[in-house]
Amino acid sequence: MMPSIDDARAKLNSLEQKPPDTVTGWSASEILQHCAQSVEMSMQGFPAMRGILVRAVFGPMVKRKFLRAGAMKHDLGAPIPGAPPLDRGVPLADAISRLRASFDAFQGFKGELRPHFAYGAVPHEEYAQLHAMHVLEHLQALGY
Repeated sequence: MMPSIDDARAKLNSLEQKPPDTVTGWSASEILQHCAQSVEMSMQGFPAMRGILVRAVFGPMVKRKFLRAGAMKHDLGAPIPGAPPLDRGVPLADAISRLRASFDAFQGFKGELRPHFAYGAVPHEEYAQLHAMHVLEHLQALGY
């Protein structure tokens, strides 16, 4: 079964009820800020795009691979190109709220979604699945 934003929300609830003891690399708050950025930028636009060859050929191949597998495997420490820096000082509760708000905005979004910086054009349903897989992969790395 393909992961959904509701699956990601459920894992987010687990994180809220029992925050992680330790995290390497990004803090749990930074991870959730990164995930929220991705969801927000799918509606607002990504600040920097990969080259046309990546967006036309390689990115779509990777996207299809993730969608077929129903799971994502990517560099968990890679920031979104051109995205604002993550803020280690943001309380976890605020990062959780931001990610939830981004999910709400995305699920209610009726406009044209912006091309992904690597995948290019992505339909709403596929973006929803990719967002869910992205969040779930990061939460799994935190032990959720």
